Order: sequence, then C-alpha cells, then structure tokens
Amino acid sequence: MAERVYVLVWDTVTGRIERTVSTTTEEAALQAQAGEAILTQADAPDPDVEATFYVQPDPPTLVLRPTSPMSINKTAIKVGGVPPNGVATISNIPVDTVLAVRITTPTSTSTLPDQTITDGTVAYTTDIVGTHRLTLTRWPYRDMAYTLTATLP
Repeated sequence: MAERVYVLVWDTVTGRIERTVSTTTEEAALQAQAGEAILTQADAPDPDVEATFYVQPDPPTLVLRPTSPMSINKTAIKVGGVPPNGVATISNIPVDTVLAVRITTPTSTSTLPDQTITDGTVAYTTDIVGTHRLTLTRWPYRDMAYTLTATLP
C-alpha cells in the first residue's frame, strides 16, 4: 500500500500556497501544474496554511505571512460622514492593497466594488446604518478585516 503524504502546491513566483492535497508519495509530483512546485509533508498541515503561510523557494520552506502594519482608529461611526464621529480612518496601508466592503443591514447584505488603495490611508464614511466588514488584501501580508458599526447620529 502506498504511503499517504500531504502536498502543498505553491506558485514558484510568489510563494503563494495554491492548494493542499492528500495523496500518495507516487502521485505527489503530479499535483503541480506549470509555474507551480510542491512541498511534501508527512503530517497534516495547519487548516489555515494557505491563509497564514507562504513558501520561500530555496530551499522550499514554509514561512509565516507577515502581519500588515495597518491599523484603524475606531470601529463605530455615525452615518453622514461628519468628523470626528462619522469617519473611521485606516492608516499605514501598504501600496496596492485591495479594499473589499460588505454591508449588512437588518433587511439586506450588499458588497461594494473593490477599491485599490494607493496612498496608504482610507477615511471610511457611509450613509448606510448597519455592520460594515472591511477586508484589506495585499500579498504577502495576511488579510486584515475590520468590522464597523454605523449608527444614526
């Protein structure tokens, strides 16, 4: 009977772990496609391995993705965008970070178009009462997510 191993398939340019596969030692090398490589492990990887690690190539080594330096100044704002209570500021955002916003109200959920941050700061305002989930993504940093509560003034 063939030995089972865990294979981390990773992008050879970015080090991003694309997928994790449980396979046999004989089939392990077949898991990678063009532009990918494999890192084989005997033990099951962390369930969040794709979100929290990447692979440094020489020699292939699992490395913890760094935490982004960004921070937010508040998690509750008033609708209308009037400073200081109507604006939440996220600062120290790495260039080319993508901001995704999901808004949940008592009657609906909506998603705003993604926005690429180029100047390091977001001053978030809204006219919608509800819960606003702001997720910021920039490789190789770990994704950061903030939950804001927007209420009437």
